[in-house]
Amino acid sequence: MIMKKLRWREYDIFPAPTMHVLECIARAVKVPVEMVMGSLLAVVAACLGSTRAIEIKKNYVVKPNLYIVLVAASGSGKTPASRPFFEALEQLEEKLGKNILVNDATVAGLRTMFPLSERGLLWHRDELHGLLTGMYGGNRGDIRTRLMETYDSGVWKYIRANKDPVIIRDTCLSLFGTIQPSVLSTTFSDYDRQSGFMTRFLFCWPRTRQNALWNTDYISDDVMKTLRDMLEYLLQMNPRYDGKPELIYPTPEAYRLYVDWYNMAMVQQVPVMGRNYVKGLISKLSDQVLRIAVILHYIECFSNKRESVMLNVDAMRRAIFLGEYFFSQHQDVLFATYSRLVEHQPEENIEILQAIVSLKGGIISDKLSTESIHGRVNTERPVTNQMSLKSVGRRLRTLGFKSYRQNGKRGIMINLAEVRQIEEGLEAIYDLTA
Repeated sequence: MIMKKLRWREYDIFPAPTMHVLECIARAVKVPVEMVMGSLLAVVAACLGSTRAIEIKKNYVVKPNLYIVLVAASGSGKTPASRPFFEALEQLEEKLGKNILVNDATVAGLRTMFPLSERGLLWHRDELHGLLTGMYGGNRGDIRTRLMETYDSGVWKYIRANKDPVIIRDTCLSLFGTIQPSVLSTTFSDYDRQSGFMTRFLFCWPRTRQNALWNTDYISDDVMKTLRDMLEYLLQMNPRYDGKPELIYPTPEAYRLYVDWYNMAMVQQVPVMGRNYVKGLISKLSDQVLRIAVILHYIECFSNKRESVMLNVDAMRRAIFLGEYFFSQHQDVLFATYSRLVEHQPEENIEILQAIVSLKGGIISDKLSTESIHGRVNTERPVTNQMSLKSVGRRLRTLGFKSYRQNGKRGIMINLAEVRQIEEGLEAIYDLTA
């Protein structure tokens, strides 16, 4: 269940009008289409909010809100890629008198905003690192606790000094934020993995690069009108008279497809890993696929100009495909949080990292010789394809290791804690792809 690249046309993930919007925006701002897709999913999820949900089995209801994080370096076009979607939503909020979008608020600000919206909120944070580390105010632990609650539209109850308790019964929250790869390891901690906080996020980390040269493409009025029309169609949906969401149901074929995929994922992943984190990740992924399915269903309803309460097998198939794509993206982010080696490494560098891990018993005074690493790497290579000592040294520098020179020999400075970080990063790659 690993999908590194979205093959849009092969899988027809979105209807043609929606795909046209995504491609036009991507060309105009010169970013991969995946980067634009993240914004679309977040905005559509928020427009639906708590007005619609899927009942996959009796009394098991899933709302479509999502936490989406766009991972990309500074200057890669993260903000321009999302701007058209949030501008369209802001225009419709003013036109329809809705309160959905919240920019750079605090947890206390969310408490004020939730009662003003009948469908929930979309929290847009351009730099998620600041929010999750408490850099811009707020308690780091409290932010995480609240985000874990709002992911499942939980109940908020808080007490103000000398006033009656305040209860917010439906805190349906979608979140969209951006983050730079270099701060992933300081944003998500070991506790975030162990507590299940990190598994709630869908990460979009496009690895393809667009042509950075100037082009004459632009976002036309027709493209923006199509986008606004779709969002307005979704915003005109209302919950039931009792405040609960209107439900949709999978067709028998869609249900069988989902169950087969779910069981296959559990059988293939959990026994191999045997780790609580991946159990939680698979559990959340199975839930996120349903959320994505609701979103794709209503995008299709807009294209067909007709709302249906039955989610078809094609929508479920596309949701599963996107879920597997996001699973692969989560794998990349997990590796980045385990170690400081946040960029994808070529196979030769991975071999060197494996050699370092295997030689951890030979580390003396936090030093490991380049010669020993060179010898271990080549024991796994055919005689006709040996890596030179000079090449190993150059790759160690590329990987960022601090070097030393002693008695005419070179090596790297590394301690056992750093080796464990590398080891966990390698485990994350190979266990998750097993």
